[in-house]
Amino acid sequence: GHPPATPCLSEFGDAFADFIAGYAAAADLPYLADVARLEWALNRAWHSPYPAALPAAALSAVDADELAQSSLVLQPALQLLSSSYPVEAIWRSNQPEQDGSGVDLSQPGGTLLVWRERQDAVFRAVDIKTAAFSRRVVSGERLELAFEEPDAAESLGLLFRLGLVVDVQSPGRQSNT
Repeated sequence: GHPPATPCLSEFGDAFADFIAGYAAAADLPYLADVARLEWALNRAWHSPYPAALPAAALSAVDADELAQSSLVLQPALQLLSSSYPVEAIWRSNQPEQDGSGVDLSQPGGTLLVWRERQDAVFRAVDIKTAAFSRRVVSGERLELAFEEPDAAESLGLLFRLGLVVDVQSPGRQSNT
C-alpha cells in the first residue's frame, strides 16, 4: 500500500497512476496510467488554494528591465500533464453522460494545463509552444529566458486570460503570494 504522506484523505492515491503503469492486468490499456494522472491532477487542483488572478495590466507597472529579470507566480493548483495518448478525449468519453466509445487511440496526445477555477477543477489542451513556455514559467525561469520560446507573447496572454498568473516576482520586491 501507499498511505498518504499527510493525514488528509484527499491526498490518498498519489501513487495510484504509477501502480497502474506497472500493473500487469492493465498492460492492454497503456493509456490508463495517464488518465489516472489526469484524475489525480484534477483532485489536487480542486483541493488547492485559489488566489486572486493578477490582471495583465499589472505588467505595465513594472520597469521593462526589471520585468525581464522577473518570474511569474502562477496559481498553486496549476499542473502540466503530458501524454502520448489522447487523454482528454479518453477522459471526456468516460464521464457519466458518455458511453466511453468514439475515442481514436491512434490520435496523438499532448499537454494539458490543469488548474482550479473558482469551485471546480478544469483542464485545457495547449499546443506545443504554450506547453514549452508554461513549463519554463512554472519552473520559475526569468521572463527573458521564458521568452526564448516561439510565440511566447501569445502563451503569456493565454495564462493571463485563464487567470493563472497571480503575481510577478521581481528581483527588487517580494511576492504577494
